[in-house]
Amino acid sequence: MWRGTPAPPPFTDNTMREALDNEFISAFIEVGRSQNPVNNGVGISNITPTAWKDLNAHFPERYAGLTLERDMKKEEVALPAAQDYFQILKNYMVSKRIPMTMDNLVGAYTWGVSNVEKVGIENAPEEVKNYIAKMRHILEPQAVELDANYNH
Repeated sequence: MWRGTPAPPPFTDNTMREALDNEFISAFIEVGRSQNPVNNGVGISNITPTAWKDLNAHFPERYAGLTLERDMKKEEVALPAAQDYFQILKNYMVSKRIPMTMDNLVGAYTWGVSNVEKVGIENAPEEVKNYIAKMRHILEPQAVELDANYNH
């Protein structure tokens, strides 16, 4: 778990699949593929060990027996993991009262929830802003609709 950030409530079968729109995940993978061609941008193949621990903590049955190094490169694991991880991020953002916008969500993934909360997405490093810009470019005009849908 992130230091100083309370854990989100446990997930249930009903909330586990409250995934982000397929367009968002596809765009995220496309940008990730351009940023990290070695792993071909499958799912969130550049996930950190800390994020992997969060996935295992919130979805112990789903990730039992899987490893970060071996399994996150498999599309059948990586794509659902991307959805799960973004749901975890959304819960952290709600618990911190961070507005649920696409920019904040992408910033939380690429830069960390605590940075978005304390520093603000408008003060993010250029690398984060570039990632957000690439996402918006791929998703326009859906990006505005995604912001509206996520902010609930």
